[in-house]
Amino acid sequence: MSEISNGRSLGGNERYILEKYPETVAIDTTYVCNLKCKMCHQASKEFKIPANPHISMALVKRLLPLCKDARNVDLLGYGEPLMHPQIYEIISLIKNNCPNAKVSFTSNGVLLNDRNINKLIDAKLDLISVSMDGPNLARGHQEGDKLYANIRKLKEIKGKRGVAYPNVHIAFVLGKDNAQALMPMIEFAAEVDAKAVIVEPLRIVGPTNPEWDDYIRANNIYNHMQTIVPIIQQARKIAESYGILLSTHYIVGV
Repeated sequence: MSEISNGRSLGGNERYILEKYPETVAIDTTYVCNLKCKMCHQASKEFKIPANPHISMALVKRLLPLCKDARNVDLLGYGEPLMHPQIYEIISLIKNNCPNAKVSFTSNGVLLNDRNINKLIDAKLDLISVSMDGPNLARGHQEGDKLYANIRKLKEIKGKRGVAYPNVHIAFVLGKDNAQALMPMIEFAAEVDAKAVIVEPLRIVGPTNPEWDDYIRANNIYNHMQTIVPIIQQARKIAESYGILLSTHYIVGV
């Protein structure tokens, strides 16, 4: 077996050898989710959950050397990380063996009850990014007021326990359908001490269904930039006044 170095094949069967360990490692944790959001690839009729939908602890342990110099380890997933039966053990394992790494994941936030919040704090999770697109939006991501109450509860429990972690980011998928919810979302972010609101455009990310794809096209922000850009500009000013990062690096032209 030959090698590839600096992007060059050395001939024969190829093997890629890292010149250094990565600074960011993403570990796919689970395919299981507790919600069915219209925008998600899991809504597709073609989507099938694998027979073994959760990453095993054995595989996570094998990945530890890859994480040893990482600054960030993101426990992402095609599902909801809190559905993994050993998610807290995974977080603790990485934190204990990779002390320089900040461990994070993205969640729909529905499962952030008192027990789970305390277990995340015990495991020393550094950051949780919660998907929130506004109250009662039919395309998914939340269950009405329950999610807002859960994030408030997270702040409350952190305060009672005297810890600043996990930091909170809010992930906001922006379309014409929820553009007016962006400003109130920043107000909510300030209320719960979120550090950032990450805005990305509503878009087709995989096969779902034709009706939903038509909905996305109709609400695509790039078809409504005259309305959308002033909203983003105003939102950025409000976020800055609260010391909150409003990230729009996924959006072209703003």
